Amino acid sequence: MHGWGRLVGFVVAKRGEIAVFAAYLCMVSTFLVAYVHPSRSALVAVNTFKEANLELLLILVSLPAAARFIVRSLGGSDS
Repeated sequence: MHGWGRLVGFVVAKRGEIAVFAAYLCMVSTFLVAYVHPSRSALVAVNTFKEANLELLLILVSLPAAARFIVRSLGGSDS
């Protein structure tokens, strides 16, 4: 039970970072599924202003910074 208590304490202490990570992961995965799906049917909503290519580029460019933030926030080293 002691291990679970430490895990719960860690999750409670890092809940903000975990929420940011989860939101980023959901956004990236949803956009990529919509962008790469062969039917491209989801792009009707995503690409209303023909900005999907730019959004994909910005998401891919932001991945290294997001990974560094997540690793640093969750207590790892990002050498």
